[in-house]
Amino acid sequence: MSNAANEGACLSIKAKHIGPIMELEGKLSAKGQNLLFATSGTGKSFISRALRALEGPMKQGERDIDPADVVSEESSDGALSLFEGTTQITRIAFDKTRGLVNRSPSQYIFHVFSSDYVGAELASRSYVLDGDIDHQIILGKQNLELQDKEDELAKVYGEIDEAVRALMNAFQKGKNKLQSDLSIRANLQDFKGLEWDDCRVLGGRPEKLPTSAAILEQFNALRAVPTDPDKPTSLATLSVQLDVDTARALLERKIDQSTIAAEVKAKIEADREFFDKGVKLVGEDEECPFCTQKLSVHAKAVIDAYVAYFADAEARSRDSIRRMKGQTAAIREELSRREASLNQAIIRYDALKVAFPSLSATALDTDAAYRDEMMKLLDELDALLDEKASDLTRSIMLREDFGIEGPQAKINEVREANRTRIEKLNSTVDNSTSERLTLQRRGCLAFSYGFRDDNKAALEELATKEAQRVALLDEIEALKKSSGEKVEAREKVADTLEELISFAFHGRYSFDRENFSVKRDKRDMARGSDRTLSDGEKTVLAFCYFLAQSHLKIDEVGDYGKLYLIVDDPVSSVSFDYVYCICQILKTLRIDGGDIRINTNGSVRPKLLILTHHDFFYNVVLNNNVVPNSALFQLVSRGNKHEVVPQKDFVAPHVFHLKHIVDVATSRTAPNPSTPNAVRSVLEGIWRFAYPKKGDLQAFLNEVNSQHGVQVRSVLIQDMSHGGKMWTESPLSADIEMACKEAVEILRHYAPGQVEGIDKFEGVLDC
Repeated sequence: MSNAANEGACLSIKAKHIGPIMELEGKLSAKGQNLLFATSGTGKSFISRALRALEGPMKQGERDIDPADVVSEESSDGALSLFEGTTQITRIAFDKTRGLVNRSPSQYIFHVFSSDYVGAELASRSYVLDGDIDHQIILGKQNLELQDKEDELAKVYGEIDEAVRALMNAFQKGKNKLQSDLSIRANLQDFKGLEWDDCRVLGGRPEKLPTSAAILEQFNALRAVPTDPDKPTSLATLSVQLDVDTARALLERKIDQSTIAAEVKAKIEADREFFDKGVKLVGEDEECPFCTQKLSVHAKAVIDAYVAYFADAEARSRDSIRRMKGQTAAIREELSRREASLNQAIIRYDALKVAFPSLSATALDTDAAYRDEMMKLLDELDALLDEKASDLTRSIMLREDFGIEGPQAKINEVREANRTRIEKLNSTVDNSTSERLTLQRRGCLAFSYGFRDDNKAALEELATKEAQRVALLDEIEALKKSSGEKVEAREKVADTLEELISFAFHGRYSFDRENFSVKRDKRDMARGSDRTLSDGEKTVLAFCYFLAQSHLKIDEVGDYGKLYLIVDDPVSSVSFDYVYCICQILKTLRIDGGDIRINTNGSVRPKLLILTHHDFFYNVVLNNNVVPNSALFQLVSRGNKHEVVPQKDFVAPHVFHLKHIVDVATSRTAPNPSTPNAVRSVLEGIWRFAYPKKGDLQAFLNEVNSQHGVQVRSVLIQDMSHGGKMWTESPLSADIEMACKEAVEILRHYAPGQVEGIDKFEGVLDC
């Protein structure tokens, strides 16, 4: 797409895992020039470092910058993209694991100024300029074939943009539905990371990944789980006792039949418990326990017969048989209760597990086989006991391996396995958020594969168009190289560098075209540039050299319109006068045919993105309309997410304080307790830009007094800017007003641009 097609579209920055920036989607203005302000540590330098990767080779996978210097510590990869409207104008992806940097093709030619640029291009060479330039720029001439190819390319760009917009709209629509269907929060990383173009590089679909429809069905089942569902409960450990040794002894012992009359035995056996309790109540007093009358001889004889029977061996054996069968009956009852409890647990488990994909394939085990085995053992023993009861005189053998410990242990093994599953299910129910999160993440992945498969034809057509674009670009490049006159890029660089150095240094330094070097006072610098230039002068020289090197990005004259300059803090260590100089260059920089010029009437400004954390530089840019007010923005950290905030009404602390002391100095407003602090802040700002090597503010003020005879009430300002003493009297307003006037007078000498145009400043100290 031609650059003109993007006019009117807002510039946007999108970044993920770039330095401290976990996520950024910020929109700037549609102006050709934008400024992004950021405080230290926000991630500005990482953005410029990532963008500097655009200076590297375009060959896929070629490494020219270490991704570890760009990507966040929390991730193995990161990416940064620039958009104009919905059109992606560039994208850089960093793979820290493999050390790779991948760039997408762009219709722009990016050129990035930063501390990394200064280090690589000048500092590493001790600030000796590189004049070894073997590059030519095609001036061009009319070529009908070339024009046809460029028209065809513009058409292909348009078709690609239309296809991309359609895919993006379809993707966003599907993404919105996914979010609604699965109740996904917008900050879910898997959801935020969904990008339509990532679908194009997906491999084969994982075999175990359910379809989106299946995931939605599972999610709806999970959502249908009531707040307080019937959860399965674990069974207690089975711990029943059967006295096998007693049973064996009872069965094997031969017992003689009792000599008690059969009639008495029959009555007792008919209701043994009644008679047993009765004989215990009678005791030794020979009285009826109910009516207290003396027992008759006949009655006493009957009772004696009953007592004798219970003391008889036969009676005791039958009592032992009854107790043993009571044990087996109790065990049967316990097994029946366990069967009912386990069946209920299975029903509840099966009802709940379907809502949780991670547990839907699990089930509780049954212990029916082991219960049946134990029942058979109990039946075997009961049968032997019944056989013994029918003939006490027989000796009956109980097999040696008889016992219920084996099946009971198996029942408890089943119980333990079930307990583990039940606890996991109940925990999952109680913490269903994690299960819901698992489904949402699977849903995001399934959506990506589904979108790719559903839009296979459109994606293949887009790939075809992109391949066509690459082929046309190659053809156009070849045609440009084979037609038109050429000019040496070294001459172009020299022209621009000569103009910029002359403007920036006002003759103190000059450019020697023949030797491609910088001279001081038209003489070679004996100590070399590195040891002669101040840090601020080095920065200004580097900035001029950067702009001049833009010519080396150009293959043919039409490429000048594609230049996109990224400038990161070009005022490091520079004094205030150089700040104005650099701002003037940025404001008046023009593309004039095949030249890069300043202070000309050329109408074409190159695309420009300025990054800075210097509030003084920011305010000079603002006050001098270097970029439009509507194109001023700030990068702000919101924890894991960064934002770009409009700053057209932003006033830096320096300007805020300056306005206040000007108002006080001109009697527009009365001083207040914060006025001394405002004076101190402004003076410190001027000190650090005018004399950064002075050790402190007082040293700067001494220099001001010696050069201009301006004495600032520094003791008063120092004391009041720190709040003074609670018990001191308030200083006179006149003293504070005079301090403001003195500060304004200093500004007149060191930063006249900040107070120019205010007539009342003339002779303000004479008032």
